[in-house]
Amino acid sequence: MAACTGTPSASRSTSRGSPIAASGWILDFAEIAAAFRPIHDALDHRYLNEVEGLENPTSERLARWIYERLRPALPGLCRVVVHETCTCGAVYEGPAQGSAGAPAA
Repeated sequence: MAACTGTPSASRSTSRGSPIAASGWILDFAEIAAAFRPIHDALDHRYLNEVEGLENPTSERLARWIYERLRPALPGLCRVVVHETCTCGAVYEGPAQGSAGAPAA
């Protein structure tokens, strides 16, 4: 019988944009945490292949799945990295510029 484990060992998101004059920040970390909370809750201690959209949960697909759910709340999001181990993982940087669904420049 397979054990149900937690989320990947690490994930990282990268945003780009112009700093807000008053704070000097591009994005408040509290906004990132709030946007990620429902994603974390959907994945934490679940069999990933039972999560809708992750029927074949490779690191590449998981990175894209997370990106697609974070992007509406974080318009400056440009990259999601998922690490399975300290030496193994995947990067998703969104749709190629100019392709259908690509973020506007």
